[in-house]
Amino acid sequence: MKTFRGDFKEPGGKLVSVVLLGGDHYGPGSGDLSWESRIEGDFFIEGTDEPDSVLADLAGILDARVLDERLLEPHRQSDRLERLAADDVHQGDDLRDSLQTRMDHWRSQGVLFLGLTAEGICQACERARQAAQGITGERSKSRLLKQPERLRMSAQPGPSEQPRRPKEDVSGVSTGLDPRWLKLPLTVIPPDKAWDAPHQMALDQALAESVASNRIGPCLRLWEWSENAVVIGLHQSLSGSVHTKLAQEKGFKVVRRLTGGGSMFIQPGNTITYSLYLPFDFAQGMTVAQSYRLCDSWLVEALKSLGLYLFYQGINDLASAKGKIGGAAQRRFRPVDGGPGCILHHVTMAYDMDANLMTQVLKISQEKSADKAVKSAAKRVDPLKSQTGLSRQEIMAALRDYLLKRLPQARIGSIGSAEKEKADELSRLRYEDPSWTARIP
Repeated sequence: MKTFRGDFKEPGGKLVSVVLLGGDHYGPGSGDLSWESRIEGDFFIEGTDEPDSVLADLAGILDARVLDERLLEPHRQSDRLERLAADDVHQGDDLRDSLQTRMDHWRSQGVLFLGLTAEGICQACERARQAAQGITGERSKSRLLKQPERLRMSAQPGPSEQPRRPKEDVSGVSTGLDPRWLKLPLTVIPPDKAWDAPHQMALDQALAESVASNRIGPCLRLWEWSENAVVIGLHQSLSGSVHTKLAQEKGFKVVRRLTGGGSMFIQPGNTITYSLYLPFDFAQGMTVAQSYRLCDSWLVEALKSLGLYLFYQGINDLASAKGKIGGAAQRRFRPVDGGPGCILHHVTMAYDMDANLMTQVLKISQEKSADKAVKSAAKRVDPLKSQTGLSRQEIMAALRDYLLKRLPQARIGSIGSAEKEKADELSRLRYEDPSWTARIP
C-alpha cells in the first residue's frame, strides 16, 4: 500500500492530516487507480459514539471529489500541472462547500468538531494530492488552495465549538473557584499503586462508565505510572505519530486512548497526570470548549497557590511564557440506566522532560509549529520544574490537599473493586491489543 500524507494546522487550531492510500503497484501505465482517503489528526469529535463513521463519511467526499485518475495518475501530470493550478481554485470551492455542508449535517445531529474544519481538511487534502504528484517543499506551500472570503466565516467552528483566545493569562490575583466546584461532592483518589499504560487507559474508561450510570459519584484520580509510555490520541495514526521501533528499543509502551488530541510522552518520574469523572450537569450551559477551562480551573488555582505562572492556550493546553506545560482531552459517556452521563477530562503535565528523547520517539509534524515563534518542539516545552524547587511528589500532594481544603464536600477515596475488575478486562481485551493501538495504522 502506497501512502501520501498532507498536514495542515490553522493558527490556534489542531493538526489535521489527510492520507491518500493506493495499491502497491501504483505507477505509470499500471492501471491501478484504486485510491481511498483517510482523515486523522489531534482534533476532537464529541456528541457521537461513532466518530470513525463521521470521519469515514467526510473522507468519502474526498474520495468522490479528488481521488480520480486525472489528479493522481503520474504519467498524465506533465501537461496538466499548470492547468491544475488554475482549476484548483474552483475545485477547492466545490470541495469546501461539500465538506462544510456535510459537517453542518453532522452538527445538526449533535456532533461537535473541535479543531477540525472544512478548510483544514481541504488544505490537508491538497497537500496530500501534491505529494502524490511529486510537488513538495516551498512549491507545495505556494500552491495551497486559496480560501474564498465567503467561506472564511462559515468554515469557522460553530458557537458550541469556538475555542478561547490562543493565549489567556491566568496568573496573578486569584479569582477563586467557580461555585460549581464548591458544591461538588468530589471523591479524590490518590495513587494506590503504579499502573502500566494499558491499565491507566482502562481505569479511565471503567470509572467514566460507572459515573455515567450513577454507580459511583464524581471523582478525581491522580495517576502513578509504572512504565515509560507514549499515549496516542483516538484519531491519530500510529505510524504517523510514533517511531514505533525506536520507542520499543527505548523501553516505551505505545498505547491508544479513548480521547482525541495529540501524543503524550510519559516518563513516570517526570509526569503528573490526573483524570476527572464528572456528571454532565457539572458543565451545564457551557460549550465543550468552555468546559475545558472549567475542568482545569481548580488546577490553575492550585498551581498559582504554589507560585507557578501559567495561562490557557488554544483549545486544550496549559502553558507558561516559555512553553507548553501540559494538555487536556475529553470524552463524553452517554447516560446509562438513568444515570447522569460522564465527562471524562484528563490532563498530563510535564514536571520534567527529556525533550531530546521526546523528539526522537515522537513524529512531530513541522506543520504543528507553523503558527509558533519557536519552531523547535524540544524548546516549546516548559516543565513545571523550571519554575519551582518542589519535587514532583510534593506538587502532587499539594494538588490533593488543595482539593480537600478548598472543596467543602471533597473526601479521600479509592478505586472500587468493580472498577478494578472492569479495568482488568478492558486492559486485556482492548488496550493491550495491538489491533486497537494500530486501528489507524
